[in-house]
Amino acid sequence: MYKIIGADGKEYGPATADQIRLWMASGSVNLETRTQAEGTTEWKPLRDFPELAAAIPTVPPAPFPPPIPPPAAVHQLTRFPVAAVIILHYVTCGIFGMVWLNLMHGKLPRVRPDDPTAGRAVGFCFIPFFNLYWMFFTFRRLCLRVDEQRSLYGLPPSNLRGLATTACVFQVIPYINLLLGLTIMFPIFLGMMQSSVNQLAVTSATTQPRGTLPSAGAAPAMPGVAIAAIVFACVLPFIAIIGILAAMLLPALNQAHERAHRANCMSNEKQILLAIAMYADNNGGRCPMDSAKPTLVGSMQLLSNVVPTAKIFFCPKDSRPGARPEEDFRKLTRLNISYSYVPNLRWQDMPDSPVVLDRIYTTTKGSPWESTGNHRSAGGNIGFIDGHVGWYHTLPCPLKDKDGNEVVLSP
Repeated sequence: MYKIIGADGKEYGPATADQIRLWMASGSVNLETRTQAEGTTEWKPLRDFPELAAAIPTVPPAPFPPPIPPPAAVHQLTRFPVAAVIILHYVTCGIFGMVWLNLMHGKLPRVRPDDPTAGRAVGFCFIPFFNLYWMFFTFRRLCLRVDEQRSLYGLPPSNLRGLATTACVFQVIPYINLLLGLTIMFPIFLGMMQSSVNQLAVTSATTQPRGTLPSAGAAPAMPGVAIAAIVFACVLPFIAIIGILAAMLLPALNQAHERAHRANCMSNEKQILLAIAMYADNNGGRCPMDSAKPTLVGSMQLLSNVVPTAKIFFCPKDSRPGARPEEDFRKLTRLNISYSYVPNLRWQDMPDSPVVLDRIYTTTKGSPWESTGNHRSAGGNIGFIDGHVGWYHTLPCPLKDKDGNEVVLSP
């Protein structure tokens, strides 16, 4: 007879050896259960009683769990809207489509030693001339790897390698790549590939693969620094070319800008000449500058009735401090006026004489134009009494008044 102490700490028994064996079979008693034989006062583990321990059944070891397929044999492709892929392709001028397809290589198991990683697939596309070959290789290999995954899940192959080859051919032919490759063929291939990947992603989410692909192991990833260096080395020549073209075009743009200012300045002088002619016609042939103390400011104020605004007396290239366009004739000052004039003239006296000029210091015939702010030393506009305005690098004639005396221009 035996007594035991159960798992709840209570004493049970006396019980026969057969009863204890039944408790062993049900799992209520184990080798660590404290047991006391009849006629003794010592409690011992049940294992110390050979006649009882031999009755405990031997539990076979649990089998090993089934092997888990390595991550390299499972694709990581996900769904993405086909329309969004096409739109982003056009918005980024083809860059998104090229990068997006090559990034899929990093989400597929590597079966062959030359299967590229995502970094290598994207980085090599920026190497000049080599990318012409790499485009064919990486897109055709992507089609093969996707079809391998589709077959594992019972899907028919997409068979897009032929379309990939056609799209790449259109991409490498000059002019054709812009007319057909980038705008038509490559978007078609991009959309069909994304549609195939979406179908694979949906099926693999609810279906077990029929097998596994032989894995070639993880390919060494290309460091981010190396990819950045490749991209920088490929983009640097284009930056240099753009800089050279900009340096070549800037002078032409500056010249065009200057010619536009000259035309605006000439328009101002023509309006001033027209106003002078109208004033002279109403004042017996006298110009507004024919006065005891002729000043351009005072004379121009006389034209307020025939000129809509005082802004015509401001040259857009006048860079003197304080020079600014003014609309009110009453606020005209020397700083507002961008032009010089020849005083004491009568309209009928010297019909081919200069009357309005860009600001200058000198009045000697043939001398260089020394502008104080309008067009600097390149030259200046001269408006003649007969109404025409011309651009001159030097003064075409000495400036004289109606009496033949050489005059000094003043604002």
